[in-house]
Parts: sequence; structure tokens; C-alpha cells
Amino acid sequence: MNTDDAPFHRKGNAEREGVEKPAIVWLQQLGYTHLPGKAVGKQQPHRHLPPILTDVLTERLLSFNPWLADVTAGVDTVLRELRGAFNKSGNDNLMAANQNVWASVIHGSGIQVKDKQGRPRSVCFFSQSEPLNNRFHVVDQFVGTNSDGDEFRPDLLLFINGLPLAMIECKASHVKIGKGINQLLSYQNSHPRHFVFNQVCAAINRNQALYGAIFTPEAFYFRYRLEASEEATVRQRLHAMQPDKEPTEQHRLLWALFEPSRFVELVCQFVLFELDEGRTIKKLPHYQQWRAVRKTLARLTADKPEGGVVWHTQGSGKSLTMAYLTRYLRAECVGLNNPSVLVLTDRTDLDRQISDTFTNVGMSPIKAPSVAGLERMLSNDYGSVFTSTVFQTH
Repeated sequence: MNTDDAPFHRKGNAEREGVEKPAIVWLQQLGYTHLPGKAVGKQQPHRHLPPILTDVLTERLLSFNPWLADVTAGVDTVLRELRGAFNKSGNDNLMAANQNVWASVIHGSGIQVKDKQGRPRSVCFFSQSEPLNNRFHVVDQFVGTNSDGDEFRPDLLLFINGLPLAMIECKASHVKIGKGINQLLSYQNSHPRHFVFNQVCAAINRNQALYGAIFTPEAFYFRYRLEASEEATVRQRLHAMQPDKEPTEQHRLLWALFEPSRFVELVCQFVLFELDEGRTIKKLPHYQQWRAVRKTLARLTADKPEGGVVWHTQGSGKSLTMAYLTRYLRAECVGLNNPSVLVLTDRTDLDRQISDTFTNVGMSPIKAPSVAGLERMLSNDYGSVFTSTVFQTH
């Protein structure tokens, strides 16, 4: 919402009362703590930088990294690193800064601080293995600025451990959802520093709810389709709060993306940066990709591991599903001890496509030239990705 919009506090305002407030209540039901934007704004030393809930972040940093308590100004050093994230791209490039933050703060542990013995140690910001050990907040109507002092007022900001990882634009049910998406895109151009930590953008108007990443064009925002078991979960959670209420698209999307354990998994494991003709594109999973990976992991990590088949339609994102799965399999929180992964295809062009996709998202697959070559590589390997065709392995 822009600060020059109609008075948003006016009782009966369709956007505020019919969409934004119900979203806050639903997020609270899912496990979030609500903080007013005005109160959060008073805590920020610089309004042109993304808001950080310093008290929350400090408490979690000391919980995940107890050694920081023994380091003089240890937490302050971490905060300085975070606040300087935008400039680390070297040329004020939002995509580069965002990718750097994701790689060093969210997915990995790239920020290091010397402990009291003088040894560099990586700082952990999130608990992936125990998602509910993180802290979740929703902030409404925070007013930020850009470096020129121009104000903007995102409807909802979602935080994990004090870092703003999602932005949601709310529109009245009679307003086209595209207006919210275009507002998000406008903010990314006018107030880019506020998107350095952002991993998810969403627009909701009760009857519609769509999501994308930074710089995702409106045409590529998509909905999350629930399967029967997920729909039942949403109904159960909603009926515990409002027994006669039927889920809307707004309820479904907010649960699918932002239920606390799912939100942690989404931002830590399901964000991709893909190179396309020299340009970096940030991508989030479609519902079928996320679901396929989760079900595959559940089978592979069961007490009695099982295989299985994932059925895909043409154009459903097979290559990216395999990339998501391969990267997740190697994550420490999965507990599979960084396994080697072999991707077999039945066509040389598909093998090339898979290899290109993996390379473009930051993995470096190794092409197996023959059965003997593959056997040699596997016998001496730890944690690599191999590709081959079935013709080369027979």
C-alpha cells in the first residue's frame, strides 16, 4: 500500500478489514507473532535499509551460536555484516546482493566471526533441522524509505529470526490481483535495498493468491494448488479458529508458503538462481516440484528407505525438480551424509539439458563416459553429481 492511498485505518476499508487483518489473524493461528509496523519503525536506525528485529535476531544468534557471547562485540559484528549486504554486490545490483545473502546467510553459513581463541567460525542464522526453534513475526504497515527519502508502505512483512524474508501485498477482493503484483515490482525498482533479504513476494485478495520471487514478471506469478491431505490440514487449522469458515485461496497460499516449518524449508532449500544467457533469474518451486521433492525425501529417509516414480507432464519442470532434489539430498539437515547422485536419461539431448540446468543453478555435474568410467568415479567419489544416458551404462 502506498502512503498516499485512501486512509487505510478507516473502519470498513475493504482491503484492510477484508484481506489484511484476516491474513494477520490466520498467520497468528499458524504460529506468528504480530508486531505493528509503527513500533518496528521506531526501532530502526535507518529507514532506507530493510528492517531487522534486532532483539529477536540477537536472541536467536546467541541460541544457535553460544560461543558468540564470549566474543567482544560478536553480535554487533554480525549485524554490521548483514546491514552491509547490499553493497557487497559491488555495483548496487539487487539480484547479486540478494543471491549473496541467500547463499551466505539463509542457505549456507558464509558469515564468519573469530571466536575468543581467534579461530574463524561460521555463524548460523536458522535451525533447519528443528524449524520451530526459529521465531516468526508478521509486521503490518511498516514505513520505509529509499536513499532519497521517498516512503513506501508494504502491507505485510514476514520475518524469520528477525530478518524480513517475505513481502505480501493485500488488495480488496474486487481489485485485480495484478495490481498487487505490479506494486511489488514497482517497490523493487524504487526501494531495492528493502528486498536484499527477501525470498518470497506474494499478492492476495482473498479469492486469489499468487507468489513469485524478486523481478518475477506478473505472468509468471503462480498459485499453489493443494492436494487432498493439504486441503484437509488447512480446513482443520481454520476450523479450530472459525468452525463455520471455508478456506479461501488466501488461506491456502498463506499456509502452503508460510506455515512456519514450510516457510523455513522454502527459503532454505527451494530457492534457485539460474543463469540464462548471462542474466540471473531467481526461481521458486511450483507446487508439483516442491511436493515431489518432499515425498521423495520422505521415502529415502524412512526407517526402511524406498524408491519410487515421479510422474511428470511435459513442461512441468522435470530438470528443476531434479536440481531441487539433488541439492536437498546433500543438505546437512537431511542426514544422508552428502551422497553422490547419478542422473540417468534416455536421450542425449535430455542429458545435455539436465547438465546445463544443473550447471546454471550452481551445481557442477560430471559426465560419465562409460560404464567403466562411471564405476571408477563412483568408487572414488564423495558428494558429486554425475550424468549419463542409459545407452552408456549398458
